[in-house]
Amino acid sequence: PSHSGDHTMTSVEQELLRLLMLYMSAPDMLDPEKIEVADHATERLGAEFTLRQPGVADNPFCYDPASGNAPQRAMGDNVPANARHFGPGVGYDSLERMAKQFGIETPDSFKPFGNDLSPLEQSNAVQHLLTFWRADCPYSPPAHTSATGSILVVHGYSQVWQHVSDGSGKGGLSLLADSVLLAQAPEVWELHGEGGDELVAAVAQASRGWAKCGTVLGITVNDSERWVGLIRRMHAGSDGSMQADIAVLSDEPHAHSLREVLEKHADSAFTEAASRQFGLSEVNIVILADETDSGQPPNLLIKPEHWKAGRVYQLQEDNTSRYLRGKKAIRRGDDFVRATFEWISEPD
Repeated sequence: PSHSGDHTMTSVEQELLRLLMLYMSAPDMLDPEKIEVADHATERLGAEFTLRQPGVADNPFCYDPASGNAPQRAMGDNVPANARHFGPGVGYDSLERMAKQFGIETPDSFKPFGNDLSPLEQSNAVQHLLTFWRADCPYSPPAHTSATGSILVVHGYSQVWQHVSDGSGKGGLSLLADSVLLAQAPEVWELHGEGGDELVAAVAQASRGWAKCGTVLGITVNDSERWVGLIRRMHAGSDGSMQADIAVLSDEPHAHSLREVLEKHADSAFTEAASRQFGLSEVNIVILADETDSGQPPNLLIKPEHWKAGRVYQLQEDNTSRYLRGKKAIRRGDDFVRATFEWISEPD
């Protein structure tokens, strides 16, 4: 009986820790598929999490059992006097090993949380947990001030490229299928706030079917300015309303159609000379930042099937050619990759 009682208490503690850690995983910044991964992760690693007795303050998170308030980061002077501290414990090491294995395994071969969720969703969710389970998490939500007015929104990479291309007058029309897609009718979202690099807006009823964290947006503000954003957080109101916090990736994006420069000895149905002559291997990109003094390194959006680190692309503009080389992917979405790049001289 005594052993049975101990087992019950341990199970209850582990379930409490799992729920606490899931709350501290910033689930409002995850789409439903990644929330499912986070739930699987907390269940699998729950036995490795730590919950300290009152007075032991050596973990990054805490909660007050007597208050009923939500758990919080154990920082500053706002830690309750009777708080119990908790954290991922050695579960963080297990998560790091899992993240490394994602990089080692071939695509589609490593699915630690089951076959129903794509390796991309699983890998992205693990990276998210590694960020938010850190004691020194580098992200904190910016403060928002009230704002009024509205924005026009389209979604999905192809539509965003068309949205920016129409607004910038650069890049021309691509020969690819992207350019012949009918433009979405923009949806009107009412602004509620702004601050930092974010806009806060009420999600229109018509957008409820597709709006989720990680969706890339083409945004029209002030009737004419065309921006690119990403849904960072989603909040559901008690009245059934839905609100999105939108990270502004660029307020001066530029759409271009480039030509992929074929690598020597690459397995291709046509040669580099044919590609150059007939405009084959055309790729649509959106440059988000092109100068280091913008506060971020040069970076772009591109479709996943066109992305490869080190790949070179040619931009033909005003009878001159420029070349850029992809450097590092910094975010992968369902239909886009955000990556850094550099301008280079003409490749050999």
